[in-house]
Amino acid sequence: MIILARFIMKDAMSAAMVMMAAAFLALILPPFSLVGAGALALVTLRQGAAFGLKVLGIAGLASATLAWAIWQQPWLAGSFVLFVWVPVYLIALLLRSSRQLSLTVEITTALGMLGVLVFFAINPDAPAFWRDMLNVLLTPVLGETSVPWLDKIADYMTGIIIAGSVFSLLLALMLGRWWQASLYNPGGFAEEYFALRTHRGFSLAVIIMAAIAAISAGMVGLIASNMAILALTLYGLVGSAVVHVVLKRQRQARFWLPIFYVLLFLVPQMLIPVTLIGLGDSWFNWRIKSIDS
Repeated sequence: MIILARFIMKDAMSAAMVMMAAAFLALILPPFSLVGAGALALVTLRQGAAFGLKVLGIAGLASATLAWAIWQQPWLAGSFVLFVWVPVYLIALLLRSSRQLSLTVEITTALGMLGVLVFFAINPDAPAFWRDMLNVLLTPVLGETSVPWLDKIADYMTGIIIAGSVFSLLLALMLGRWWQASLYNPGGFAEEYFALRTHRGFSLAVIIMAAIAAISAGMVGLIASNMAILALTLYGLVGSAVVHVVLKRQRQARFWLPIFYVLLFLVPQMLIPVTLIGLGDSWFNWRIKSIDS
């Protein structure tokens, strides 16, 4: 991966080539999209807005031309540019200017919550929209079989889709940041990520939103519930950073850390206590307490 990062940093064409290749590979294996977006984040973080925009323009134009030549569908590249590369470019600029990963993560999450509001404003009956989409996708697989959980899933699909998008953007940003630190400041990314912590005001706003979701019915409760799903994404990241730091200070760290990540991957319910740890860290600062103990 470091060899790839060095190649990306050679010049604008090299970075654009990696972005293009990753975008087309993502049509087969979607995780490759993180590599291309991470390349854009790397050059933007290191070289600044103008250079990042230049790389974005070259990769976008070349990808659209290639998509038109192969499939006569340049919109494939256009949608990738609009929904993946441009957002990553913008949050990379935010991180470069603020030099605060926590602030960047908070603002990205808040924009995702705004996206939930916009989607409900455009589609007042969002659950019906997703129900129709899911029926189209699942009917070829399940036929006429009744799916009892479809309506419940449809209620929260807006939050799930936007949370997944925000999570992917943050992963791409962190990949770019890790590459940057590996090339120019070894160990810097680990220090920055494991210090990830949200402000109390933001955490308090999330708690209020979760309370509204729990006690409200109708559209207000539905929107708040979908927005709360994004908080799960944010505090899942924060909580995993907290748990990693605390476990790493234990005598059996080499034993406990792999178990923690395996359980987090295999047991989705683990995300709930990890999220609560991340949320509570705004007040309790578990990392400092683990030092004191």
